[in-house]
Amino acid sequence: MDSESLDAAYERLSSTGPEFGGWLSNHGPMAADALIRIGHEDDLVSWIDEYKTRLDERPRERWRFEETDWQEYLGDPSRLGDWLALFDRQVRSEPWKDLLARWWPRLIPGAP
Repeated sequence: MDSESLDAAYERLSSTGPEFGGWLSNHGPMAADALIRIGHEDDLVSWIDEYKTRLDERPRERWRFEETDWQEYLGDPSRLGDWLALFDRQVRSEPWKDLLARWWPRLIPGAP
């Protein structure tokens, strides 16, 4: 698999939100990975261009919060942009595997 193509796809999708149209999930990153893996890398740019037309913009941070306050904002959809900003800050300052190990146990109880 060409990791440069996948990184470019992720970059092109980075301006989009994780959900759209009334809480439908944005599966763009996973679909981009699948297209590359099944040999349709040449179709990736046009597919992303079309798919992005139905996606919402990435929510912006409105009220910054720190990790120590995470439980207060868990499950509040109005804070989605704030959560994304928190994780962006954290992934820039520490290894993603460390973040996953710390956040996984906190968030998994809320998974359906």
